[in-house]
Amino acid sequence: MKMIDLLENHKSKFGDVIASAFAPGRVNLIGEYTDFNDGLVLPMPLPLGVYIFISKGPSGTLIANSEQFEKETKRFIGDKPNGDWTDYLLGALEVSGLDKTIGLCVSVYSDLPVGASVSSSAAIQVAMLKALREGFNLVISDENIAKLAQKAENEYVGVQCGLMDQMVISVGKQNSALLFDIQSGKTENLEFFDNVNVLTIHSGVSRKLKDNAYTFDCFEHGSPKSCLHCLHRSKLSIHYHYFHRFHQTQIHQSLHHLLSDYPQPRHRSQEKRIFDQSNPVPVHQLYFEPVY
Repeated sequence: MKMIDLLENHKSKFGDVIASAFAPGRVNLIGEYTDFNDGLVLPMPLPLGVYIFISKGPSGTLIANSEQFEKETKRFIGDKPNGDWTDYLLGALEVSGLDKTIGLCVSVYSDLPVGASVSSSAAIQVAMLKALREGFNLVISDENIAKLAQKAENEYVGVQCGLMDQMVISVGKQNSALLFDIQSGKTENLEFFDNVNVLTIHSGVSRKLKDNAYTFDCFEHGSPKSCLHCLHRSKLSIHYHYFHRFHQTQIHQSLHHLLSDYPQPRHRSQEKRIFDQSNPVPVHQLYFEPVY
């Protein structure tokens, strides 16, 4: 569908447009899961992505229209997440700092395949935040747009994702790969050679970030042994998001005894153990050694 058709469809439903934005999907060339370990990643934006148009609406209300779902959804701004796709829009509103009495009508169109590991959810939130920035004259850099989108995904939607997807979607450039140093926060767009083409193939296997190894529901609900078994089975280097919740608790003490049979969580510098209760290691500096 052409942009002019999307614009006219939105105007016919909701009236004058106060802002619009586009955010691409992404594929990752190098660096799987290393955004959880303060490492380096090299993703690139896709030519496909998410388009958003915004008009003013009834106070305190979000009315969202999706070309894919072919229906309108009405939510109240400030609502708790309910699992609907509009959670991503409400999450962006939640972290934007805008007053909850505003009213918005939003049209969303995406030519990204859903569940294909191309970050359609991150693209929705980045596009929404960029449209809000334009429509309400918010002073937010593209880098901070990425950080806000991650915050919305972590704290509102409930997906414990890293920052790689949002950053490349927000600051990446077409025909380039984004070298992103997670630890320092530095980014550099590396332009491809003229004779380089990148082919992305969809395997047909659907995937949701909320269901994969990042989120580890067993940390919330499982026994200490099941937690460690999950980590051992994953065979991945994994950022220990949840360990601070166990500090000085029964599950923390149980994990302490079980770790002799499993990968050892260590401080990034290898100098301190996670279980030093007098001086606990900051969560962002923890990682698991891979198991092979």
